[in-house]
Amino acid sequence: MKTAIGLIETMYWNGHTIDLWPHHLLRLQKGLEQYQTDVDEDELREQCFYKIKQSADPKQPKKLRLEVYPAPEKAEVNITVSDFKRTEGITLTLGFASGICIQSTRASGLKTTDRALYDKAQEQAAALQYSDMILHNEKGHLVETAIYNIIWKEKGKPDLYTPDIKEGCIAGVMRHYLLTKGFITEAILTKDLLGKAESVWVCNALRGIIPVRSIAGRVYEIRETGITL
Repeated sequence: MKTAIGLIETMYWNGHTIDLWPHHLLRLQKGLEQYQTDVDEDELREQCFYKIKQSADPKQPKKLRLEVYPAPEKAEVNITVSDFKRTEGITLTLGFASGICIQSTRASGLKTTDRALYDKAQEQAAALQYSDMILHNEKGHLVETAIYNIIWKEKGKPDLYTPDIKEGCIAGVMRHYLLTKGFITEAILTKDLLGKAESVWVCNALRGIIPVRSIAGRVYEIRETGITL
């Protein structure tokens, strides 16, 4: 019997391996510790590979959605596999979510099935014909989008920044990888600062790093991050 809220890992199978698998496993383990349950890591990996092998054309890129529902004796694991191909050369348009606030003091940093807030943001994006919406916290600081972490570059500075985890964002797997490699640095992001930024990107483990073309009509310079994944 699964609990109301489960942990999610959305992963990218590149045709040969699961990208960023150790980072997915690390975030999942943190979630399991909070839920006071556990799964066998080797068994979990075997289940993922079994699902991939059972899919049509396993040598092609895939999206893996892993859901883990903690239970008293043994966590329930659900794995789904679907065709997925990253689209090269795309850019995104973002807006600002309305009437949605992330409470940073309550945020766990985990990705869970409790996604009503993010679903609402995506509904707003669809209604306004944006790719996604940026969400803020109770301090008015910008945190993340419905499905991505945010990266930005300030004019005259070589560094790339991402909102601090204390602001209430989900601890994205791609974000974690970029932080551990020193490609990005945590900082506070406000609307004013974002408006003055030179370039903006979004990232997640499934889709990679994608440049943002505009935010609420404000156009940004499209440029490479200089990051090699």
